Amino acid sequence: MELRPIAPEDKPLLVAVFQRLSKQSRYRRFSRSLGELSPPMLAYFTDVDHSDREAIIAVEPGLGQPLGVARYVRLRDDPEAAEVAVAVIDDWQRCGVASALLTELSRRAQDAGVRRFVALVRADNRDALALFRRVSDGKSELIGPNFRLVIKLHPDMDWSNRRD
Repeated sequence: MELRPIAPEDKPLLVAVFQRLSKQSRYRRFSRSLGELSPPMLAYFTDVDHSDREAIIAVEPGLGQPLGVARYVRLRDDPEAAEVAVAVIDDWQRCGVASALLTELSRRAQDAGVRRFVALVRADNRDALALFRRVSDGKSELIGPNFRLVIKLHPDMDWSNRRD
């Protein structure tokens, strides 16, 4: 797969990712039922500054089909930390796409001065919890329906030590 930073002209690809997510995957990613991405949401998700807000998109080579997106948003009250999120189309989940996206996103975050990711993951999202827990320090805090995990970033970070 090709991994690259998202750009404003990628709005159609982001819509395609969203449309290929099941209702359950959408709910797990956005913590609410969401029927479509509004124009302001599309602008926010694709117009990133590549420092405080970054997003990486995975595209299937040759076909140009989008497979998923990972992003971070730097926390205002802690500039060395950023909230992280990832979404992979249902047909490609558990194939290593999220690991590849997060490995690249981690590298870019560190280049921008981010030292920790904070992941808020629904307690019922076992796959995402497993993905984030295998690179976190093992500590998590239950806040409402979500676990909050802190992942310390390091230069040789590789999220692909197991399939996701």
